[in-house]
Amino acid sequence: MERIFGLKKVAGFPRPIVTLGVFDGVHRGHSLVLREAIRWAKQVGGTSVVITFDRHPDAVLNRRAAAAITSLEHRLVLIEKAGIAVAVVLHFDRALAEMEPEDFAREIFANRLHAAGVLLGFNTRFGRSARGDAALLASTGAKCGFEVRTVRPLLVDGAPVSSTLIRNLITAGDLDKAARFLGRPVSLRGTVVHGDHRGKSLGFPTANLNLHHEVTPPAGVYVCRVRLDGDSYWGLANIGVRPTFHNEGRPLRRVVEVYIDGYAPAGSLYGKTLEAEILRLLRPEWKFDSPEALVAQMENDRRSLHAFRDSQPPPGT
Repeated sequence: MERIFGLKKVAGFPRPIVTLGVFDGVHRGHSLVLREAIRWAKQVGGTSVVITFDRHPDAVLNRRAAAAITSLEHRLVLIEKAGIAVAVVLHFDRALAEMEPEDFAREIFANRLHAAGVLLGFNTRFGRSARGDAALLASTGAKCGFEVRTVRPLLVDGAPVSSTLIRNLITAGDLDKAARFLGRPVSLRGTVVHGDHRGKSLGFPTANLNLHHEVTPPAGVYVCRVRLDGDSYWGLANIGVRPTFHNEGRPLRRVVEVYIDGYAPAGSLYGKTLEAEILRLLRPEWKFDSPEALVAQMENDRRSLHAFRDSQPPPGT
């Protein structure tokens, strides 16, 4: 997938079929839109194009946005996996927020991309005061030479799939239901950064993740599947404040640490990207009386991980 940041190099794609949105989580509703854009592009011999933003519009419009289900990089990876040919990332600022929707449609869809078609999700809005909708876009498209289509809402468990709902399910710890709406397990993707190196001294080396503001489930120890360098491993994710080693007087800071079972790194993991699919809560985060008590519990956690792993059906069944 070609990634383009800004509008300087967006021209030249054959008969673009364009869809627009934040796509936070790239959930099942988003996947329906992406599949339809790809199908439409194939029908007309064109190019499937996604326009998304470098930040959630709420961060500019309301000066505060909820933590994202997926960071920008995570979104782009998922959009690429869906089969989209081109992703255009726009910098969302006050000027873009105040752009009249007719101007947005003419300038971006028509003049810059030369779109053959624009596909909107059922509740997609754009432009100043969120005035831009399918009806306004269809009127503009008729003048500018592009067709407009919409995609119906997708219902799961009788409710429309939405990023807000999924975000609330994750923070509440309902991972199974969140996964049904996402169409895949809840996952955390981040960059491995330096921690205090305590896990290695305890015999359980962990990768500390910078999640780039992704939302996390409640504190606890979770079974996870780890994706690293194209390979897959079983592991444990600890989400919390590490109360056993917390120094009084210092502010609590939530961290995400991932233990990769049976993994012997050939080199440093620092700076690498790691994704952990969060599958099941093993236990809450506890404060232990000693490092030895913590290690004993971690051994129990590893046995629980192995039991869970051995209970899973073989891949492809």
